[in-house]
Amino acid sequence: MRRLTFLIAGLLWLPLASGCGPGEDTGFANSSKMASSQQPVTVGECPLGATVLGIDVATYQGTVNWVSVHGAGIQFGIARVSHGTVADAYFNQNWVGMKAAGMTRGGYEYFEPDQDPLAQANLVISKVGRLGPGDLPVMLDFAPSPRESVSG
Repeated sequence: MRRLTFLIAGLLWLPLASGCGPGEDTGFANSSKMASSQQPVTVGECPLGATVLGIDVATYQGTVNWVSVHGAGIQFGIARVSHGTVADAYFNQNWVGMKAAGMTRGGYEYFEPDQDPLAQANLVISKVGRLGPGDLPVMLDFAPSPRESVSG
């Protein structure tokens, strides 16, 4: 359970990693929302400041040339570690490649609520190892189970 708590704590970093600049077009329609400070925030504007560009990758992207990605101005990468209890075939390559390219790197677990959470956490820990300088906390990509309905 303690290991799963560390994974969940990584979710707190997601807003920092995906910040946007004031007035910057994020591709979302403008609409008012209330932030935790209860101040109206317009989607498409971010109160955190300047934009830091990053990408997330998984098996679907195949082999990534991280030196070229970094050279194109991308500052950080987030690689899928696993989907449930199945390791992503490209994670090790991406994890090493991001570091070698001098990028800030992170990982995410595509969490499957119908699978053993401890097994998922242990897989992530075994793949990522100990985090070091330039590493972001591991995050969860948590989606409803296919049996659950999503409304709204």
